[in-house]
Amino acid sequence: MTQGIDVNKIMAYPASVSILCVGKEWFPEVSGGLNRYVYELGLQLAAGDDQVELCLAGAAKPMPNANITLTHLTSSKERLPKLLWVARQQFAKRSIQLPDAINLHFALYSFPLLKSLPKDISVTFTFHGPWAAESEREGQHSLGTLAKRWLEQQVYQRCDRFIVLSKAFGEILHREYRIPWEQIFIIPGGVDIQHFQQTLTRQQARGKLQWHRVALSCSHPVDRPISGRMPSSAPPMPPL
Repeated sequence: MTQGIDVNKIMAYPASVSILCVGKEWFPEVSGGLNRYVYELGLQLAAGDDQVELCLAGAAKPMPNANITLTHLTSSKERLPKLLWVARQQFAKRSIQLPDAINLHFALYSFPLLKSLPKDISVTFTFHGPWAAESEREGQHSLGTLAKRWLEQQVYQRCDRFIVLSKAFGEILHREYRIPWEQIFIIPGGVDIQHFQQTLTRQQARGKLQWHRVALSCSHPVDRPISGRMPSSAPPMPPL
């Protein structure tokens, strides 16, 4: 059986908590679903006055919220032994030494930190997909996928509960990694609908998108399609 969210337990927490998150790369620099998820999660938690520390690979940049701290773990371009060693050393310098909660998102960067995690604090892993299995489908060498699978298993054994976006991912965790359903919580992804509300006039929207009106003159009858070419200096026209 799948698990829902116990609202009573959530309400029992204090108004503000400190949360330590271990992600992958810094989203504005490196795109990707996991990176975007962690970035937006940090913003939403901080907006509720929680203190959040994001531990990521890549350059640490200022966040738009004072409640968020970025810790640079390592560079994704490092060779594996150095990557793991540097990540552990950098993690020891984090700002939040004793958080109220720990949320891991990526097995590779979480693995070298396992022995440094406070033992009496609950650890939640947000499962974004089977890392080893996805690499295998992409044609990676079997030794590489076996190593990834081993890293995943080591990290998952340290976690107390798991968040998945769908029942399908929950079934993969249960079937492939032997995670009991009692530890799996399905929390579907959400959308900030305010971000997509139409608050601009057509003219303001055109200006924001840097669309430029092009005057065309031709002798085509009005019932035939008219096409024109934007000046080469103009940016590509986004779809409507």
